[in-house]
Amino acid sequence: MSQLPSILANRLLDVDGTFNFRDAGALPTTAEATLVGGRIFRSASLDGLTDNGLSTLAGLGVKTIIDLRGAQEVDEHGSFPVEQFAATHYPVKLVAFKPDFGPPAGNVDDDSATADLRRRVFAADDPMSIVFASLVDAFDEPLVETLRLLTEVANLPAVFHCTSGKDRTGYLAAVIQLLLGVERATVTADFVASAHFADIVQADMEVRYPEMMALPVEKRRQMSGMDPAWLDSAVARLGGAENLATSLADRGFDATEQEALRKTLIG
Repeated sequence: MSQLPSILANRLLDVDGTFNFRDAGALPTTAEATLVGGRIFRSASLDGLTDNGLSTLAGLGVKTIIDLRGAQEVDEHGSFPVEQFAATHYPVKLVAFKPDFGPPAGNVDDDSATADLRRRVFAADDPMSIVFASLVDAFDEPLVETLRLLTEVANLPAVFHCTSGKDRTGYLAAVIQLLLGVERATVTADFVASAHFADIVQADMEVRYPEMMALPVEKRRQMSGMDPAWLDSAVARLGGAENLATSLADRGFDATEQEALRKTLIG
């Protein structure tokens, strides 16, 4: 594993049974304030947490678990052990993408659309660029739903996660950070820091999605890493960082809710 990126220092936590578990806050903003630490955390999947891992979450005071994965992923790989931990579990269940990568087809997973997405992603020269190009539109409702959860002090501290803790999770963390005034360069550095876990991500993805083994190893490695261009494309699709507040309001997360998020997460 490569040397730990400086932005992860004092923010990365050892939680047994998962990886890339870190504070999504503890970052300065351009308004000379701070996105407070210890209130929102991000992680790879929590379906493999051990008793020691659960004890770590208890020590952090975690009250809410937000699972950004789709229903099919949850069915195939399991979810957070809610019966062993006194936290509220929100399975957001990201809906499947349409084959044309437009908005999601309703509020249920469409297995054929998911399979089509996987085939087209695997065939692309830069597979994750396709995922991020389609992520913004497909993530509208789950994004607003998650942001609303984080406006409530009673829900914090909260952890949000997907499978590898780098793409959907990285996108959500970046949106929160940008909206609350963290400098763009810092947000990008935090986003690409997930590349530190590329070896673990690749091994985990190959177990969860064995069809990936048909891909060249170079492509599997590329999909396990991070590219700032992926975040750039998503932010541009939102209208740019400077228009993020307006874009989120258009998607249903209005100015009043945005202010509530600031009061909850900015110190």
